[in-house]
Amino acid sequence: MLDFQTSTLAIHPGLIDTIYRTTVDEGDLDAALQAIAETIGARAVRLIRAGRGEDVVLGSVGPSMDECAEMRRRRTDGSVLTDGRRLVLSTTTSTASDTASPELLQSLLCHLDRAVALANRLSSADMERNIGSDLLERLSVGTVFLDAERNVVTMTGMASTLIAAGDGLRLRGGMISALCGTEDRALQSAIKATLSHPENGPSDVLRVHQPRCERALGIVVQPIAKSAQSGGIACALVIRDSERTCAPGEAMLRKLFDLTPAEATLTSILSMGLTLDEASAELDISRNTARAHLRAIFSKCGINRQTELVRLVLTSVAMLGKGVETRRAA
Repeated sequence: MLDFQTSTLAIHPGLIDTIYRTTVDEGDLDAALQAIAETIGARAVRLIRAGRGEDVVLGSVGPSMDECAEMRRRRTDGSVLTDGRRLVLSTTTSTASDTASPELLQSLLCHLDRAVALANRLSSADMERNIGSDLLERLSVGTVFLDAERNVVTMTGMASTLIAAGDGLRLRGGMISALCGTEDRALQSAIKATLSHPENGPSDVLRVHQPRCERALGIVVQPIAKSAQSGGIACALVIRDSERTCAPGEAMLRKLFDLTPAEATLTSILSMGLTLDEASAELDISRNTARAHLRAIFSKCGINRQTELVRLVLTSVAMLGKGVETRRAA
């Protein structure tokens, strides 16, 4: 447990802030250890994760232990966690410059423990968010996040592309709106209703027409429970352009279904809804050749109809891997 009242901390007013800023905000643990070394007059400082096998050095500044063999080495152990691990702060100083009390070192270790845990948690959250956003991008799904005043907080790349096209949706005054007045009133009403009932409000679904391409965007207004809200985000708009077809990467299809390059190419094209004749024309091959490839594909996949092939591909993990291509329907 952190003790912010420890008297020894009063003589180092900016050190705690430096530990959190460099470790959490900048992701530079060594910079935090360097600040500690300069404050307490240490030649070397190391933060180690001990227990459950070989110790792991998380950060280190200063000469190696061998170079500091003649100096005073101190070890401060943190609390043992449920997984049997603990953090250890190792400092090496000359006897004359060693002014750090055991209480100060223990307090610094507590702050380092908190800062490292917070940095890891934020890094994991960022990774999960990036993976989720990447998967949605591959499925041609865009997401716009709004705050409680309906202002746009952030949006994914696909959403930015759809809105930047200015066909159906637009960004005006920091808010998202539909070009058509009637559809915009429906959109704003759905957003307002969702924000009014974040805990148990249902998702609302609507369509926004795109005058330029004479198609429509599907939009789900998704409530976000107050317990899950963060960074000012209060609700989300999930946007899907049904005319953007996603084709799985051919390399993934080859590996997943043991297809040849030609068979994987044909499978990828057919999964976008093209007929066999259209696929033959796009690949510049005869219909008989395409049919021969299709029979081989059916045999390898254990199916006997093209509709089954499309369903098999679209529900497979091939749609989620890197290499997925997005095309606009003709």
